[in-house]
Amino acid sequence: MAALALAALAGACALPAAHGPRLEPVAASAPPRRTLRRASGDVHVRIAALTSAKVLDVRDSNGAGTRVERRGAELAVDGIVRKELTLGERGPWQIAGRSYRGSLVIRAANTASGFEVTNVLDLEDYVAGVVAAELVLWNSGLETMRAQAVAARSYAVCALDDRGARRVDPYLVSDTRDMAYAGAFQPKNARERELEARLLRAIESTRGRVLMEGERVVDARFHAACGGHTADARDISPEARFECLRSVDCPACLGKLAGTNASEPWSATFERPQLDALAARFKLGAKLERISPIATDSCGRWLEVELTGSSGTVRVRFEELRRALGADKLPSSAIEATVPRAGDKLAGSLRFEGRGRGHGVGLCQNAASDCAKAGWTAERILAHYYPGSKLVDWR
Repeated sequence: MAALALAALAGACALPAAHGPRLEPVAASAPPRRTLRRASGDVHVRIAALTSAKVLDVRDSNGAGTRVERRGAELAVDGIVRKELTLGERGPWQIAGRSYRGSLVIRAANTASGFEVTNVLDLEDYVAGVVAAELVLWNSGLETMRAQAVAARSYAVCALDDRGARRVDPYLVSDTRDMAYAGAFQPKNARERELEARLLRAIESTRGRVLMEGERVVDARFHAACGGHTADARDISPEARFECLRSVDCPACLGKLAGTNASEPWSATFERPQLDALAARFKLGAKLERISPIATDSCGRWLEVELTGSSGTVRVRFEELRRALGADKLPSSAIEATVPRAGDKLAGSLRFEGRGRGHGVGLCQNAASDCAKAGWTAERILAHYYPGSKLVDWR
């Protein structure tokens, strides 16, 4: 792999050593492609975990390092001020305990502090990183990884093509706004090296393969656990446009596969300060007094709720309510009961009881693992959770 540059907008210049050997500047590569019309090439990923970092200590694979700090709207790179820093393909690059293949482009964030770090890497390396971050690898067989790889690759191609029609620099984000991505998997022992080998087999055996509906690559969404039935994407996101993202029964979460059980229930309690903060967010007055579902799907998922406060009422989509309360705190829309009962006046706290985790659309990750253990291939798993789609080599 050709060594690439440590370069600024104004041009490359030698950097004084900071921590160990310095990063030597060399010629920069041509700009990477900005959108994917096929399932190959480079993708741009914004690293959300580094947005609020105060300092970036970066090392390449040889241990050469540099220190990046904010200097107003610019960067101070080992004391030299520049607008942008490009770290070329001498990686993997080590930042904050994580490893990133490809190149990095570092700029000052559009905030008072922090950084905008973009990882530019091959689509297949990105998919490998997503699979490693989205699944518990030691509990995932080859077919589970293969199914997840196809779903992740399909989502990435669809999202970048959609965004490429609206902007010249389409990118993905490394958190749940798109897909979890924490750089390359870094095996630390023999067992993890075996997991890495399985992961790489899953990526290579599905290379370039995506789900398509008609002539379009599918926005192949996925979630942790559906609770028994997946959700129809059109109920969750009004802009959804794929027929294959409709609701299906989930045999594993329903306990219909040998060795599987119905999805474990959950409960989430929100105290009065959290409820009143919700009222303030939606401009309903000082106190939240009632919450009522006013639209559900055929399986009982809450789709829309009415929030009543001390000085107003508003209707919001349930996913907006989840984001407001914290999607990690309110696991899913598959609500089975509330205490007090939905619609009753709230005296103090409010407890939700339900099943599943995530928005419920597309591939159920927990079930995919159970299906694979029951002998399903990745192709069968994908056909079940994206009915009517076709698997295509889109390179």
